[in-house]
Amino acid sequence: MYHKIYLAFLMMLSCSMDIKAQADYQKTDSITRAQYERKDWKLLLNYGKTAILNGEDFLSLRLRLGDAAFSLKEYSLALIHYEKVLSNDRYHQQALYYASLCNTYLNRTLDASYLTKNLDDKNSNGRIQKPFQLITIGLENAFKSTNTTARGASTYTRLHANLQPMKNLNIDQSLFFFKQSIFTDKIKLSGYHVKFNYMPIQSFTLIVAYNYNNSSYLLSSYQNQSGLLGLKYSHPYFNAQADLNVSRLNDQNIKQLNLQLFNYLTGNLNLYLINRLSLLNSNSVYAGTIGTKLVKNMWAELNGTFGLQENYTEADGLYQFNGIDNTTAKYAINTYILIKKHLLLNIGYAVEKKESNILSINYSQNAINTGIKWNF
Repeated sequence: MYHKIYLAFLMMLSCSMDIKAQADYQKTDSITRAQYERKDWKLLLNYGKTAILNGEDFLSLRLRLGDAAFSLKEYSLALIHYEKVLSNDRYHQQALYYASLCNTYLNRTLDASYLTKNLDDKNSNGRIQKPFQLITIGLENAFKSTNTTARGASTYTRLHANLQPMKNLNIDQSLFFFKQSIFTDKIKLSGYHVKFNYMPIQSFTLIVAYNYNNSSYLLSSYQNQSGLLGLKYSHPYFNAQADLNVSRLNDQNIKQLNLQLFNYLTGNLNLYLINRLSLLNSNSVYAGTIGTKLVKNMWAELNGTFGLQENYTEADGLYQFNGIDNTTAKYAINTYILIKKHLLLNIGYAVEKKESNILSINYSQNAINTGIKWNF
C-alpha cells in the first residue's frame, strides 16, 4: 500500500518537474527570440549565459548566441556556441558557415577551410573552395645595416606562395636569398623552405617542414638542412603548438624544441598575445609579441626576443640565424595594412644586439622589413 503511494508521489513530482522545465524552456526561447529580433546582442548574450548555467541549453539558443557574438565581432565566443551546435549536428549548415567565417577572421585559414568541406553549394555563399587552389602569393624584403665598419649592410629577399590541394591541407613554399658584406668578402645564401599543414581532425594540425639552403663565405661552403615536426591545437580563444626542429647548420647538429601559445585576448584580432619558448642545446630563447588593431584594416605588433640566438630558427624553421655573429636580443615593431580585401602590406623596423665571435666586440644591427601579400 505504502509502496504504491510512494510511487504515485514520485510520478507526480516527475511530471511537475517536466512541466516546470518545459515552462522555463518556453520562457527562455520566447525572450531570446525577441532579443534576437531586436538585435539586442549584449542583452541576449547575458541572458543566454545565465540560461545555460541554469541548464536551459538548446540548439536555437546556441545559434542565437553565436549570431549575437558574431555581430559584435567576438569571434572566439561565437565559435564556442557554433561548435556546441556542431558537436550535436556536424552538418548544420548555418553553424558550419559562420564557424568557418569566425576562423577566417581569426586568421586561421586551414580551420576555416576544414569546415567548408561539409557545406552544401547552395549554403556556401562562395565559401566552398576548389581543390589545388592558390591561397596567397607574396614578396618580402629586408635591408640591414650596422654601426660598425667591420660588418657591411645585408639584404634578404623571399618569394612565397601558399597552396591548398585539399580542404584539410595547405602547403607553404618559399625561395629566399641573403647577402652581406664582411670586410672584402661576402656571405651569400640561397635556399628553399616548404611547410605542410595537415588537419586530420578538427582543431588538430600536424605540421611538417623542411629547409634547405646553400651558404658560402671565404673558401667555405655549407649545405644546410633542417626538418621540423609539430602539432598545433586550435581552441576558440587560443592556439597552442609544440614542435621539434632538427638541423645540420654549418657542420653542427642542432636540436630545438619550441612551445608557443597564441591568445586572442578579446576574442578577435583587436588584441592578441604570442609567447614562444625555445630550448636548443643548453640555451633557451624567449620571444613575446603583443598585437593590436590600431584603426580599421591596420594592425601593429611589438616584439622582443631574448637569449643567445646561436643557430636559432623561427617561424617553423623558415628563418635560420646561423651567421658568424650571434644575436643576444632583438626588438621589433611591425605594422600591417589591409588594402581592400586581397592586398596586405607590411612594414617593420627591428634592432638587434649582436656580439662578434671574431673581433670581440658588441654592436647593433638595424633592419627595415617590407612585405606585400595577395590573398586570392
